[in-house]
Amino acid sequence: MDRPPENAFSKKVELSGPVQNFYERVPFQRSDSNAVRSRAVMSEDTPLSQGFRDCERRCDEDPCCRGFGFVGYNKSPGLVCLVLVSLGVQTCSDEDSGWRSRDCSPTEAKTSPDPFGWYQKPVNQWTPSPALCPPLSLPETNVSLDDWRLLPDSLVLVDPALSTYDVLHVSRDVATDRSRTRDWCLHACWEAESCAAVSLSEAESATRCILYPDTTVCGLSSSSSASSCQLLIREPASQVYLRTERTPSVTSVSIPGHGTLKGVSVETTVGPDRRTVIQFLGVPYARPPIGALRFEAAQPADWRGTWDASKPRPSCVQPGDGESAASGEDCLYLNVFSPASRRGRVPVLVFFFNPSANESLLDGSALAALGSVVVVTASYRTAALGFLSTGASGLRGNYGLTDQEAVLRWVNAHISLMGGDNSRVTVGAEQGGADILSLHLLSRPAPLFQRMMLMVRRSGRRTRTRTRTWAEFSSPAGGSVFSPSLVQTAASSRRRALDLAQELGCTTSGSTDEELLSCLRAAPVQVLNAAQTKLLVTRDPFQFWSPVRPAVSPSSPLHKVDLLLGTSEADGLIRRARRIEEFEVLPGQVDDSMPFYQALSRVLGGANGDQLLREAVASLDHDPSAAGYSLFSRALDNATRDLFIICPALRMASVWADSRARVFLYHQPAAADRADSLVPWDVRLAFGAPLHPQSSQRFTSSERRLSLAAVSYVSSFVRTGNPNPWPEWAESVLPRWQPVTSSKAPPSYLELSPALRPQQGLSQDFCSPWGQLVSRLSGGESGGLGAEPVVTSAASSS
Repeated sequence: MDRPPENAFSKKVELSGPVQNFYERVPFQRSDSNAVRSRAVMSEDTPLSQGFRDCERRCDEDPCCRGFGFVGYNKSPGLVCLVLVSLGVQTCSDEDSGWRSRDCSPTEAKTSPDPFGWYQKPVNQWTPSPALCPPLSLPETNVSLDDWRLLPDSLVLVDPALSTYDVLHVSRDVATDRSRTRDWCLHACWEAESCAAVSLSEAESATRCILYPDTTVCGLSSSSSASSCQLLIREPASQVYLRTERTPSVTSVSIPGHGTLKGVSVETTVGPDRRTVIQFLGVPYARPPIGALRFEAAQPADWRGTWDASKPRPSCVQPGDGESAASGEDCLYLNVFSPASRRGRVPVLVFFFNPSANESLLDGSALAALGSVVVVTASYRTAALGFLSTGASGLRGNYGLTDQEAVLRWVNAHISLMGGDNSRVTVGAEQGGADILSLHLLSRPAPLFQRMMLMVRRSGRRTRTRTRTWAEFSSPAGGSVFSPSLVQTAASSRRRALDLAQELGCTTSGSTDEELLSCLRAAPVQVLNAAQTKLLVTRDPFQFWSPVRPAVSPSSPLHKVDLLLGTSEADGLIRRARRIEEFEVLPGQVDDSMPFYQALSRVLGGANGDQLLREAVASLDHDPSAAGYSLFSRALDNATRDLFIICPALRMASVWADSRARVFLYHQPAAADRADSLVPWDVRLAFGAPLHPQSSQRFTSSERRLSLAAVSYVSSFVRTGNPNPWPEWAESVLPRWQPVTSSKAPPSYLELSPALRPQQGLSQDFCSPWGQLVSRLSGGESGGLGAEPVVTSAASSS
């Protein structure tokens, strides 16, 4: 009103009597562009059921009411009824989607659980009189259809399992002009950087507008990498639009609080295609862990100005590394590979990997270009530098874990500047980091990722001329939170710390922990590395310096994330022993005739395990002849492989599958392995190494095709949590990868070989007896496994 009235009257609403209409709840948290006809605040003592019924009656009595909102407010008592002339646009759907185009964080308005929320009157009860109820419309938006492509049906595939989408519900009363409704939905997508596609479908009461990130999948042809691409959507739609405008690529980005990263644009050739990838190499994610920061948790990076991100920095030094510029203690750096041609922000793979001093950078360019994902590789501290602990305040351990956490925080804060979507992050690692990475699934805060890839096979053929590496010394962990050698007790970690200190001359009878720490920090890194290498060779070659953590209680959280797990036939303790049996390479450190079984007994048995170990070994038939010894050795190798690698992975798969997470398992047969590089074969396949022109001639055509398949599986998993790009993919082109369903069924898995055969029931018969042995061996203070029991509420015996 233009002036205050002398008197004001409102129509009295009769709330008695039956409700006349059936109101349907609209399953969205927020309502935008709506029109409120009236607002009624109910007293604090109004029963919930009565308040809801009164709100229904208010809408019944108002001829222009097309719905209502029944809400509560966190900071004020009572209930609020909003009578709506228009429901406008409903956003933040209650559907279980894995991606949002807008902020859906909680607000003061309470719209859930039932009966709170937004409700719609049946369309046939809407008053059609424009004079009585003036029509409303969506605001005009400035949209150019030149930036969008209307896709034909042949370029669209429907996958009801797709979880990366967001829904907008445009009420029919404001969606009268279809062109304006279309433009409004396209504009909503345009405003969300990671949105790439929009589908529109009509319902009786609304236009259903679904927004998607780039869900394009490109199928392998039967003969080459050339393929046609199609867009995945969740449900059929009358119109589907794809953004044609590509995000411009930049090689220079500004990092808030630090300065400018100067990257480089690299053209990579993959098969017949040439793709451009933007690389940011050697980016510091934490301060150098040197001097006083050795044996400390990762500290935030403190660089300022301009950083040259066109070249890689050293990886973290590992046992067996000689002096080399390729590895060192100043090593907390990451590398980013971002596809130059992309629509909005794309999913992110963060892969933890420490190349040895003899290996070059793990190049993520092919995976980024072919898979349309941002790839991040990161180095982290391992062995003593990553996990040395005395249990005292000065040496707490788990520094390598804090490195991984620092990488994830950096990605969450900055990856959007390089084209990545920080709400769609997959983490991954190969064996050395996969077991450690799995511990993040048991952390108290919610993790900064949605999916996890644990790849367990280590490659590497032992030769006299090649330096031994951490791949040959690290514990036989299986890339699983249930690995027997994953964690160590405080007592065993202190004992190992004192052993290293003694080797370095840091201990005397009166040494305090502070003096010990000071001496260990003063040791040159190459001297310290030589000392830990010697200890690994001479005392305990299979289990050393792992995370220290208490037992996980039954109430500990089990974070439900999508899992992709790998196992390998070509890995066991005997094979690992053979790689390091030439002890004479390190003069004077050990007699090369030391029996491997003595080391195996220490690893498995400890003080009370000899008899148990003899029982286990006795179950493997053998005779003293050379042939018999060979058979026995092979049987023992297979058994320990099952114990440390396959069975923990199977248990993890079944536990997470029982929690209704999506779990996919693969197994690499020994015959399919290649041991001509220290980089695991499954990692090389997934990163597209056989597809690089510089190295493609070293691989057969079947291996190159297997790599194309692996890139497709992995990139699809990173995008959607499902390695199968779409249900209609021809089995002859790419076999369908079946998920692990539950602990009661034999686990399904994919054989990672050129045949790509779906299989079922991996090593199932062997896991139960070995699980019992682990339980008996680790049942006391002196148990040789050194692992605290890991128990979760969803865990079950294997």
